[in-house]
Amino acid sequence: MPFQRTRVARFARSGSPLNGRPLGGRYSQRFFVTVGLASVLVACEQRREPSVYELPSTYRGWVLIEWRRPNCPPIPTDGGKLVFRFSASGRICTSSPLSEGWAKDEYYFVGQGRRLPIAVARDDSTVADAGVRIRGSGISGRGQRDVEHFFVGTLDEYRAAPPINDVVKTLAAEPDGALTKTPA
Repeated sequence: MPFQRTRVARFARSGSPLNGRPLGGRYSQRFFVTVGLASVLVACEQRREPSVYELPSTYRGWVLIEWRRPNCPPIPTDGGKLVFRFSASGRICTSSPLSEGWAKDEYYFVGQGRRLPIAVARDDSTVADAGVRIRGSGISGRGQRDVEHFFVGTLDEYRAAPPINDVVKTLAAEPDGALTKTPA
């Protein structure tokens, strides 16, 4: 009876944990690279509670949220979302911890019984637009004072505003709890 090669025989020739030969070749390298990249992407995916930011309808400038301040109230939730209701100062402090990750946040102007959505500018947006947008978001002052920030205004207003680093330095010089507390 003649010898026939089967897929099992070819697999055993190329190496496997079953026959003690090392795995090799371009297909196994691709497999391990693909599995490694997929593992990294899954590990980096972290969700957090979505946030709703409500600002006075005439507000323009830097919005600041100071996290982990023991003398400030926690951020209220509504329907599984953190709800930030800002006063005319555009500043809030909270005892809640800063949670990182991704979520679909919502931004609104509120006033006179109305709630109007605010558009979010793309990070790479450098063209002048007439619209008020959310710009320059981020987190500063890691460690003792975690400060989340974003800018509300037109591109021209954003360019004319003081740099966020200067704003955060001013905040750091203020006494503990100097930010406006979250309204009840």
